[in-house]
Amino acid sequence: MNRESLIGRLLWLRELRLHKEVAQLKSRAAVLAGHEQTRDCALDAAAADESAAELRDRGLVGEVRLQSSRAARDAAVQVTLASRQVAQARRLTDAMRAARADLEDAKRRSRERVQQNESEHFQNWKRSERPVTE
Repeated sequence: MNRESLIGRLLWLRELRLHKEVAQLKSRAAVLAGHEQTRDCALDAAAADESAAELRDRGLVGEVRLQSSRAARDAAVQVTLASRQVAQARRLTDAMRAARADLEDAKRRSRERVQQNESEHFQNWKRSERPVTE
């Protein structure tokens, strides 16, 4: 396998991993948003309690708030971890893109050198073939 195809395949794999990590980050962020929304709803319900019957249910609302706060904290840790993984995947993907660009630049410079050498050889040949006029 030549270097160009190897870099192409590695870049493809890095991009796939990046897409997977981004999808995981989005799903974990959605879970976090759901937990935060549940916590906020429970907080609003606890703040709105006024009657004796509603005060009786305050313990259940408080329990829901605690559970949703814990779940939100756990989800926030997972989102932070997923963010770091996405950043790492982006760095690796960018490195592979840079390596591919460097390889393409080297190939382009090599082609240009070959063309320049051929042009110089042609010009030298043309000068040597010219008849000498006096």
